Amino acid sequence: MKFKIFHKNLTVISIIFLAFIMIILIGTELIFDKKKSSKEKKNCNIALITYDEIDEAYFKLILKGVENAAASLDKEYLVFSVGDYKGSYEDTLKAAVDSKASVIVLPDATFEEVVYNCQNQYVNTCFLMIDAIPHNSDHSDNTASDNVISVMFDEAEVGFFAGYAAVSEGYDKLSFICDDTMPKSIRYCYGFLQGADYAAIENDVKDIEVEMIHLSENVNIEQTIKSVDQDVDLVATSSMSLINVEPADSALPSGSETTSDQDNTITSYLSGYPVMFLGGYNLDTENVVATVTNDISSSINDSLIDFFADNLDGGSIVNFDTKNNKISFVSETGYFNQFSEEKRKALSLKILNNEITIISDTTVSAEELDLEHIVIKENKAP
Repeated sequence: MKFKIFHKNLTVISIIFLAFIMIILIGTELIFDKKKSSKEKKNCNIALITYDEIDEAYFKLILKGVENAAASLDKEYLVFSVGDYKGSYEDTLKAAVDSKASVIVLPDATFEEVVYNCQNQYVNTCFLMIDAIPHNSDHSDNTASDNVISVMFDEAEVGFFAGYAAVSEGYDKLSFICDDTMPKSIRYCYGFLQGADYAAIENDVKDIEVEMIHLSENVNIEQTIKSVDQDVDLVATSSMSLINVEPADSALPSGSETTSDQDNTITSYLSGYPVMFLGGYNLDTENVVATVTNDISSSINDSLIDFFADNLDGGSIVNFDTKNNKISFVSETGYFNQFSEEKRKALSLKILNNEITIISDTTVSAEELDLEHIVIKENKAP
């Protein structure tokens, strides 16, 4: 009798034990499946790649262009960050390709070399490069395959509008801080000088002074700012490092004030000077009185819409400039009252009709631009 009871109890215990084991196994499988599914990449139509060091304001404009296009096209988009792939551009690019995206948007020149190396590996995916062209490590070859489209902007035209507006407004003592390590900055500068000269000719004004300050890799920024002529009416630059990096107090000109974090503004190396910023997208710095730039968001939106409509040819360069109304001029209230919308349209029309030729060739010197009413004062930064 006792043996039967023991046997019966053992059977019950065994059943309970087996049920417990099954519950554990099922639970483990569910957890495994959950983890597995969380690692699975979602599919999308448009992939946008970013990285930690990208300018936040600039990236927001690119993201807005992608969002607008995705919404109007009823497409899905995903953002892939290089930081999520241990800083590997190649792995990030592969993840975007694996998402089955038809097009991958690359925000700037950071990805030129990796696209050059991978473009023929992913022939069924299109790479939409913003302001960038693929090239090899030593820049000796910049061949783009049929699955690469480069969206480019005209920095010289942007600079032309800026210089024209400055002189039209009556500023006759200008300073341009040019980053000589960046061809884009030089093109902005050349356009600025030509625009200033054109406005001076129109307004019959002579001897417009433009103080030229050249930045290089070894330049001390604080000493550079100290060298700016205190009498200049307006400082123009395309160097982001002068705008959104907080300097030591010793870098600031006398009489200038820093801004506090409480009012969400950014202290600028150029605090104390009215600044016109070329190619920038952040007006949070209180002394930036105007920005002249390309309309990034709508350019990306239009490019993506054209891509999905098969209106973009692979291996091509798409230029956005005056011809497609992609240059914007934004100024703070009280500044640039003379540079009206009518003047901007009239200037755009002259450029469209080839009545104005803007030189953007950085192999020539500023003195070779044939400026009639501009006096260039070279100020080599220490």
